[in-house]
Amino acid sequence: MKKYSLKSGIILILLLFVFVLRAFASCDECNVTKSCETYQECMAAKLNCVAACREKEAAEISAKSSEKVIEVQEKIIETLREVFIIAQRTAELLEKLTSQVNEKQLRGLTPKVNE
Repeated sequence: MKKYSLKSGIILILLLFVFVLRAFASCDECNVTKSCETYQECMAAKLNCVAACREKEAAEISAKSSEKVIEVQEKIIETLREVFIIAQRTAELLEKLTSQVNEKQLRGLTPKVNE
């Protein structure tokens, strides 16, 4: 069995303490008001509250991200509409130009009748 030194045990406890403090500091509204039979019950209630708070924060971030995605999609759709309109106009102009070229070629190939 591997033995750990007192120093590594203290470091581990300090790291856990810092983690617990960070978790509690993130959600100030998580105050345990019920009476607890043991310290562990109070800690468990507090950690459950912090977990619910984190879940709420994650949902808010997700909602904001979804809003941004929708905004970007709307911009893409608008840009595609503009591109489609430009493509339609280009096709119309190309068709008109082709028609004019064909007319000129036909006039050049067809002999003129002198009056």
